[in-house]
Amino acid sequence: MNFLSKLSIKAKLITLLLVILAFITINDIQVISKMVEQNKNGKMEKITSVVDIAYTRLEKLYGKMNERGLSEDYIRKLYYSEIEDMWFDNGTGYIFLFDKDGVNIKLPAAPEKEGKSFWSVSDSNGKYFIRDIVKDAVSKGSSVTDYYFIKPGAPAPAPKVSYARYFQPLNIVIGTGVYMDDVERENAAMKKEIITRLAILFMIILVVFVIIFSDFNKAVNKLINNMNKLADNDTSVKIDLSRKDEVGKMAACVEIFKTSIIERMRLETESESEKNRLEAENRDKILSITTDIAHSSSSVEEHISGISTAASELSSTLEDIGTKVDETSNMTMLAQEESEKGNATIQELSNSAAKIGEVVRLIQEIAEKTNLLALNASIEAARAGDEGRGFAVVAEEVKKLAQQTSTATSDIYSQVNMIQSNSDNSVKAIENISKQINAINEFTQHLVVSMTEQRTATNDISERMSQASDGAREVSYKIKEIRS
Repeated sequence: MNFLSKLSIKAKLITLLLVILAFITINDIQVISKMVEQNKNGKMEKITSVVDIAYTRLEKLYGKMNERGLSEDYIRKLYYSEIEDMWFDNGTGYIFLFDKDGVNIKLPAAPEKEGKSFWSVSDSNGKYFIRDIVKDAVSKGSSVTDYYFIKPGAPAPAPKVSYARYFQPLNIVIGTGVYMDDVERENAAMKKEIITRLAILFMIILVVFVIIFSDFNKAVNKLINNMNKLADNDTSVKIDLSRKDEVGKMAACVEIFKTSIIERMRLETESESEKNRLEAENRDKILSITTDIAHSSSSVEEHISGISTAASELSSTLEDIGTKVDETSNMTMLAQEESEKGNATIQELSNSAAKIGEVVRLIQEIAEKTNLLALNASIEAARAGDEGRGFAVVAEEVKKLAQQTSTATSDIYSQVNMIQSNSDNSVKAIENISKQINAINEFTQHLVVSMTEQRTATNDISERMSQASDGAREVSYKIKEIRS
């Protein structure tokens, strides 16, 4: 199928014609071969029929001889005379009679050779044809033999086929033959006639093919030419719609194609007009938009410049704030150190107050013991009477002194406790202050880091704003180029 798709219609039609002619030729060759064979077989059937008739006639005569008591000589003479008159094929065919020894009994074509032996007679090829005819007929009852023999009126021997039957009661071999050159001549005439008819048929087919192909080729080429013009958008072509065959159907399709092209061209024209109108509108819109963009770009450039300046100022301010924050951080660190020193001093004061409290408790214990001794001394002085009165006064004084000491130590202890309590509170307060200072210090450190990052980000923003400002100026310049 792929091979056929590569062939032109002309090549396909010529191939089809050649196939048809080849088929007709092969068929006629087969017909000629069959007719030649049939002609040959017909000739053989004819001579077989002639011999069978002669054989049957002899059988009947021989039967009458027995029935009527006729003599064998009479029957022979009667039969021989009948054989002399049995010519066929326009006087070229006849019946010959031989005995089983090859002696000729009857030869109408050459009566002078009757009574002579043909046993040793051979044809031009050296074949003893009479011997073969007689032997086969006697042994098999019938025979078919090919040989060459002189044809009446012909200068040279011609191919011949003989058929013979043997009538044993009278020792007669009955036979006849047919010249195959007659068959070949008839076959040649038949071949010539068939070939002539075949040639005439070929000519008729070829003429019809040329006429049909010329008409088809002309119509198709015209259609192809019109389609090429339509492909070049030439819609002035005229399509022939008068044909009713397949070419006419193709022409109708081309006419539809032409109509489609006309419609497409109309739509393209309208589309082009609409496109031009839209382009004009778009150009106006783009011009308006670019004008707005140019104004906006100028405004953006101004804003970006302002932002860039503000970012630079912000960066400077952040740098100052960072410096102040660094100073604050240093101050908080100093405050933390001082608070730690105060905390240590108060801690030492608390420790000293605790030691004083211990001393006061010791003095108070001594005062209590002294008071107890003074009480015992008073008791002993009372027992002593007048003699112990002076000692009693001393004991009383000692007692008072011990009581005063106890009272004084109690006040001192109270004051020491108060000092110690206040020292503890001061320590706690200083510790809280130290924690707050530590928190402030950590916050200050984080703030320093944040301010550094902020300053870096602000510097980056300032740089990007400068680039954006350059870009805005470039956009403004490009828009001016577009507008111009």
